[in-house]
Amino acid sequence: MAQIFDGTTGTVPASWTTAGRPTSPTNGQFGLNTTLNQMEWYSTTSAAWIPFSDPTQYSVEYMLIAGGGGGGGVGGGGAGGYLTGTYTVTPATLYSIVVGAGAAQITSTGGTTPAGNNGSNSTAFGLTAIGGGGGGGWSTSTDNQNGVSGGSGGGGGQNAVGANNAGGAGTSGQGFTGVYRDWGLCGQN
Repeated sequence: MAQIFDGTTGTVPASWTTAGRPTSPTNGQFGLNTTLNQMEWYSTTSAAWIPFSDPTQYSVEYMLIAGGGGGGGVGGGGAGGYLTGTYTVTPATLYSIVVGAGAAQITSTGGTTPAGNNGSNSTAFGLTAIGGGGGGGWSTSTDNQNGVSGGSGGGGGQNAVGANNAGGAGTSGQGFTGVYRDWGLCGQN
């Protein structure tokens, strides 16, 4: 029942077989049971040897949010998709988690401002939260300038004839459909 303490190679606890356990153990005494191939300790309350528990899995709560969409010429960017829940993880297992970035800025060209860019997806545990949709653009023509689909869709844009264009679709269970907001009506019922 030798015990070794070495600052460079580690600690080796006392060890025994199930049949060769100490006959007069004290509360908290521990060692390696080589028959069971596990660490155990003695409890005077239970008058028994108790194995050290090593849970094989843990349940974790997650909140996975993707990057938000960028504003377009008129429409605002949609929020990144949003997922929550619990997932069972295993110790000593590596899990890849990617946090999605917000959308890159857009630039105007010749009086037309395009739709905004989508945000980046976030991923973890085999799940994907979808990046927010870009907001709808502004056009000097009659082309539709709809918001872009995403976690939550981007707000609708507008064209030269004043047509209000649709918001982008949201992803079911992650966000909402974007809408067109006529800023000229702000504050009015």
